[in-house]
Amino acid sequence: MGGVIGLAIVTAAYKGYIKSNLENFLTPNELSQLLESAQNISLFGANKQDKVRAVFAGGYNLQFRILIAFAAAQIPSSVLMWRRNQIRI
Repeated sequence: MGGVIGLAIVTAAYKGYIKSNLENFLTPNELSQLLESAQNISLFGANKQDKVRAVFAGGYNLQFRILIAFAAAQIPSSVLMWRRNQIRI
């Protein structure tokens, strides 16, 4: 269940990041084409393609920063569950 919640948070952050950053230099029509399929990047000029790729890369990095934070948050809870005498089944 925690993985599903984490995935939902990461996806929402990614979508919000790329949408807000792409709106700065793409028209609404271009943005909808790009969000429909990433292959539509080939319809843009070289300068816009580089900017779009940079935004997607930034969104990817954001996703991994969030996942690293989730992983780091699990360390204290794992340490708190440690027992000297382990429960055996």
